[in-house]
Amino acid sequence: MKLPYIDSIIWLRVLPYVREFAERGKLPKIIDTLSTAGMSKEFGIYELELWRRIAVVYSERKEYKELYTTGLQFADYIKQRKQMSTIIEYAPEIMEGFCTELLNAQQFNLVAKLVKRFDGIAYDGYIGTVCSRAYYYLINNQLHYGSTENVIAHLQGILPHLRKYPKDDDIIGHFVDATDEIREKINQNADTALLNKLVPIVEQAYDCNKNEKIAEVLAISEASRFFENIVDNNRKLVRKSQKRVNDLFRAYEDNGDVILSYASVTAFVYLEEFKQISDKELDRFKSWKDIYPERAGLLEAYGKILLTKWFNLTDAFDEDNAKPVFREVEEIARVLSEQYETPELLLRTLQIKGMGCYLDFYDL
Repeated sequence: MKLPYIDSIIWLRVLPYVREFAERGKLPKIIDTLSTAGMSKEFGIYELELWRRIAVVYSERKEYKELYTTGLQFADYIKQRKQMSTIIEYAPEIMEGFCTELLNAQQFNLVAKLVKRFDGIAYDGYIGTVCSRAYYYLINNQLHYGSTENVIAHLQGILPHLRKYPKDDDIIGHFVDATDEIREKINQNADTALLNKLVPIVEQAYDCNKNEKIAEVLAISEASRFFENIVDNNRKLVRKSQKRVNDLFRAYEDNGDVILSYASVTAFVYLEEFKQISDKELDRFKSWKDIYPERAGLLEAYGKILLTKWFNLTDAFDEDNAKPVFREVEEIARVLSEQYETPELLLRTLQIKGMGCYLDFYDL
């Protein structure tokens, strides 16, 4: 259907008087006329600037319901004109303006509904970026105010844009940043239920994208799920997370975050199951903690591997090699406890000495 054309010069004349029209209650009529008018391919920038100024004025007047309604009308406006070059170039910035004004006013429910409407007309990566950024800010703001309600739904909102634009660094960045902030809240609250909801979303993102940054957050999330479900005795999820971490390590064996996740999970399993530790395996864990000295988790993993090696040596009655290994474990345990407030390994060594087992294998 061809839209009735109004010369852009008319809109140019309206621009300086948007606030006055708002005072007189005339903006709804202007918006209706603007919504149904055709756009000049040469001067469509004036119409778009008018939409932007209307959004600003409604925000200044704290008329957020009207701002939201105008955003919906703008979405319909774009949908009918998305083939026009001016729309393609400038509309995403105005869409972001609507979202930003509502976010600044903490109108989170209205933002969520508006972004869903924008989702439906994401004809290019720029609008995909606008939508993914809005979802990220929704998550960021909700977590800032102490709420985890709807954060998983908002994170899911980014997934279609990741699938459609898998190489878009901005969309990837919004997903990764949002995931990191949700994980931080999970760690603060020890919220296993939220973690178990988060990991499948990150798995979907990685499976459709295979991006290394997403692999990093997936590895960290899977490792967290592994340990949380060890506590909850959910063996199915434990096995699933361990397998995924192992697969990610094979794909990204030089990535520090993936190494940390793999080392933490593997060292725990080796120690709990008293696995046989080869010199090659021991050297690998030692090299990781030397390459990444700032990562306490790798020092802890190396300490656990050493302790497992010590059990191997004591079982073989190899006293000469067992003594220095246990002393090194004790030193690592002391550093972890004093410098990083990670006492688990120290408690294990004290427990061994307190029980009086293997007395012949270290000096008391």
